Amino acid sequence: MKSLLIATLLSTSISGICQFVLSPFAHAASYKGNFTDELHTLPTSLADVIESVQPAVVNIAVSSVTPNNGSSKGSDFSGYENFLHRFFENHDFGTDREKIDGMGSGFIIDEDGHVATNYHVVDGASEIVVTLNDGTKYTAELIGADPKTDLAVIKIDSEEPLPYAEFGSSEKTRVGDWVVAIGNPFGLGGSATTGIVSARGRDIQSGPFDDFLQIDAPINRGNSGGPLFNLSGKVIGINTAIYSPNGGNVGIGFAIPSAMAQIIINELRRSGGINRGWLGISAQPINKAIAGSLGFNDNNGVIVASVVPNSPADNSDLLPGDIIVSINGIALNHLKELVRKVASTLPNKEIELRIWRDDQYKTLSITVGHLPEETTVARKSNTSTNATLGLTFSELNAFSRQSFQISKSINGSIVTSVRRGSSAATSGLRQGDVVLMVNRSTVNSPAETIDAIEIAQGSGRTSVLLQILRGGRVHFVAIPFA
Repeated sequence: MKSLLIATLLSTSISGICQFVLSPFAHAASYKGNFTDELHTLPTSLADVIESVQPAVVNIAVSSVTPNNGSSKGSDFSGYENFLHRFFENHDFGTDREKIDGMGSGFIIDEDGHVATNYHVVDGASEIVVTLNDGTKYTAELIGADPKTDLAVIKIDSEEPLPYAEFGSSEKTRVGDWVVAIGNPFGLGGSATTGIVSARGRDIQSGPFDDFLQIDAPINRGNSGGPLFNLSGKVIGINTAIYSPNGGNVGIGFAIPSAMAQIIINELRRSGGINRGWLGISAQPINKAIAGSLGFNDNNGVIVASVVPNSPADNSDLLPGDIIVSINGIALNHLKELVRKVASTLPNKEIELRIWRDDQYKTLSITVGHLPEETTVARKSNTSTNATLGLTFSELNAFSRQSFQISKSINGSIVTSVRRGSSAATSGLRQGDVVLMVNRSTVNSPAETIDAIEIAQGSGRTSVLLQILRGGRVHFVAIPFA
């Protein structure tokens, strides 16, 4: 019985292989090129490409002090739990306030020493060390970061012009094109792997702007932030995540396409932040039932679910129940198309929406506003700052609760700014943390939080104990005053 089972599986496997190999040639008559000729155009070696671009690829090591709550910086993406991983390599040393030594990758984007990488590689870092291909080490400074696209720019200072990589066009990249990934997997710097583009436009539910290239070039922990090159030696993507049941490479990786990354990185390099457009609506895809109930004879478009008070949408004629079918004359087929198009519009610019309402089409012109970022989640209302710790707190309101998924039952004050290099930063505090207690006393507002911290400081204590909520988990962190 056992041998029969093996024979059956082997037979099935061979049959599957035959179908896979033969099926492309079954349609060869419809292919207008010549397979043999195209094979002759492929390079016999990628050594020249790798040799030319490798000097621009760097290894990134980060150190930070953070509360030991059992969490890992390389956390899973929501919705895929144990299978989608950011592949940032870190090591825990098991202390109450542990020093995290993490490794990632990046690449130099100009001769002045600006380096592109992933946001999750440098998030919360108190020290960033960049190692070039020749072994030279530099301490880097964080220039700007964008959590929504998981991109960041850091900078190193060199007396000599540095080698750098140039961006190519991910828009021209096709499924089946060869790619080369170079990075720092498992701390093994300067590692190159090859593969092809497996798919385009992947949404892995990691953020509002997902539009990933899927690749099969082997990438692992430590490859985060590394470049993905085409055979011309141009960067067409930034390696960011892997699909993995076991944490290792299984041939499914994801890279941020250069068409998106280049815009974000240039803006971060120029201003340290991102200006995104904002309408102020929540929306959802439509289905046949929704379309039918509104007399709409199409399944494309998105329906406005709600409008944020005093937002650009609220100041226009856009209403809940409107179906948006196009923006600036371009048809909308998916909700994320609307999100991306609005976000890519500069604030104070006008857009044109074509909507379906009351059994007829209507055109609206709306002036786009500025998307509130995490640093201004409380809209600057009722904020308090403690200069000693380097922390700014704001009140919890509807916007900050929605942005960070904080329940209405939670009271406290939210951290909206952490000064770089401060004792709060080295202790692991981040924007979006909610302070629930100070020295075991409940706080319900920024003022109460600051008062409790100042009382602890005035009593001669060397540190203050905060109970914080982060990502649905509560833990304590002690921040020294010195």
